[in-house]
Amino acid sequence: MFPRGLEGELTPARTWFALALTLPFPAVGVGLCGAPSPQKLHGVACDQATRRTIPYANVMVLGTRIGTMADGCGMFTLEPPPGRQCLILVMAPGYEKRSLPWPATRDEPAPFVIVRLKPSSHQDGVAH
Repeated sequence: MFPRGLEGELTPARTWFALALTLPFPAVGVGLCGAPSPQKLHGVACDQATRRTIPYANVMVLGTRIGTMADGCGMFTLEPPPGRQCLILVMAPGYEKRSLPWPATRDEPAPFVIVRLKPSSHQDGVAH
């Protein structure tokens, strides 16, 4: 489907395409019917060293039962609880866990994030 070797690379074209898919209404915070819509977090998980996307990474809001899994291209959408600061945890086998604050700033949360995970130093890929 993709040219050899480009299956999971995070290219500028893919980043802009993914960003374009997330911006029409969440950027203004209004849904199709004019009612306020909950702010969703859209993003992609990728390898910190190679910049290749990480398919099926787990993404969750710490301290809640809210979570999702990235798709085969590393893309995810998560709807954190509205009106409060929280931590988003991103993890995948073979990588160190990474947490990031949500919203990024109180005034304007980022509609799209790139989460770069560091490969785990454990040989078996399991944290001890």
